[in-house]
Amino acid sequence: MAFDKHPKWLAFDCPCKDRHRVLLNLNPNRQPAWTIHTQAPLTITPSIDETRASGRCHYFLQNGQVVWV
Repeated sequence: MAFDKHPKWLAFDCPCKDRHRVLLNLNPNRQPAWTIHTQAPLTITPSIDETRASGRCHYFLQNGQVVWV
């Protein structure tokens, strides 16, 4: 997977059963912002925490794995 030097967004399908689209801001000048620590396997911080009508999705992406909270 190729990345820009300074990507602005990270987009992926949530690992939950609904598979909704997750958009994470990577621009540290705008909050909230996430940081990519490693690209392969993917590690980002902080956790992803979304509340939706169908429920809550809260997890970390660490070493390419989903760690549910």
